[in-house]
Amino acid sequence: MFHLPLGLTGVEVVRRYREALPQHTARGIWRAVGGDLVFQNPATRFARLHAAHQPVYKYLYGPVEPNELGAPHGAEVGEVWYRQGMDVSHLPTRQSVRDRTFATAVHDVWVSFIRDAAPETPAGRWPRYSGAKPQVLHMEKGVFRLSIDPFDSRTALWERPPA
Repeated sequence: MFHLPLGLTGVEVVRRYREALPQHTARGIWRAVGGDLVFQNPATRFARLHAAHQPVYKYLYGPVEPNELGAPHGAEVGEVWYRQGMDVSHLPTRQSVRDRTFATAVHDVWVSFIRDAAPETPAGRWPRYSGAKPQVLHMEKGVFRLSIDPFDSRTALWERPPA
């Protein structure tokens, strides 16, 4: 017997994405579906479930651009582990450190995340993530800001309507 993942056909998933993201090109829709399926939706669902029991802090790194362009997966790694004076010449291009001041600030956020009960960021205290208030820390081009997760509502695109 053939089973449809989450009860939806590919045609239905693409239709939903086209309705939700009308400015996206066909390639942008493909990136949105793939990115949500592999990265965003599992992270969002896990964060929602885990937040009911423990503090959860969610972040976005890099620009959120039209057609799902932006930072590649893992792009923040060079900055997360950066230390003043560190040789970064060996890092792959996607993890290169271009702004050492920003890299230091990103590293400091991670130190606070590990050390402090309520992590501090240049944008203020990093708020806990919850299903009711899906706040994220967004780190991009030297700027830190707190915002509602722009990907949170997209989990609904994969939900089967009630019968």
